[in-house]
Amino acid sequence: MVLLMALAAPPSDVPLVRARLVADCASIQPGRAFRVGVLLEITDGWHVYWKHPGDSGLPTTVKFTWPEGFAAEAIRWPVPQRFTQPGDISGIGYAGTVLLWTQATAPRDLQPGQNITFRADVQWLACKDLCVAGTAQLNLQLPVASASQPSEIQLFETWERRLPVEPSKAAQVKSIRFGGDPAAGRPVVQLTWNQPVRDVHCFVDPGNSLLVLDPVVQTVGTETTVRLEMKPLDRTQALPATVAAIVAYTDAAGQRHGLAVGVPLARETQK
Repeated sequence: MVLLMALAAPPSDVPLVRARLVADCASIQPGRAFRVGVLLEITDGWHVYWKHPGDSGLPTTVKFTWPEGFAAEAIRWPVPQRFTQPGDISGIGYAGTVLLWTQATAPRDLQPGQNITFRADVQWLACKDLCVAGTAQLNLQLPVASASQPSEIQLFETWERRLPVEPSKAAQVKSIRFGGDPAAGRPVVQLTWNQPVRDVHCFVDPGNSLLVLDPVVQTVGTETTVRLEMKPLDRTQALPATVAAIVAYTDAAGQRHGLAVGVPLARETQK
């Protein structure tokens, strides 16, 4: 990955990205789970990046600071989109708005009447014809109550529907098969759809250990073939057992969806 567009100062005093820390409740109930997220509102024509930005750019990062006793799950990343950037360089990320959220659980020994402060440090790179780095240090204070009061429920439900799902839970998927030469880092994913789809893309999360070339995606009728090629960054290390990927597509109704696919790098399997 390389950053091919120059970093610059903001083009005006208006922020390119507005960041807010939001929760799906107005008060916390001891021992109960709730959702917390960072909402990024991005100026029209600009975009920020997914956790793996593609051929250029920098990943958006969210680091939560949790009060003592709170437990939190991994951040949920909605299905991203692909951008063609200056120089015909491919990028992966979000435009408009995006909610990066997680589910947290409050400790049982919280006492009603307390106020709890949550913090998140956020970094992003906003790009159009040039790129502007941004940061935010966000705080959200919520009271503890004997019963939780909902808030921003529609916002979180909207973005939960935009998360990738397992192929077995997607109505559009008839079957998924894995082949190619996965042990050599060249796996193939074969999808059969129940009805034709369009704008199919594959986004691979290589973590910190893999170099991944741009996937080659071909869709004919109700069949999609995704060809991947990857190798370890450290040639002395073996490939992992699987690599995480999202296969994004648009259905016949024009709705955008994504499949969360664990691509095996060992042998051919079928689901």
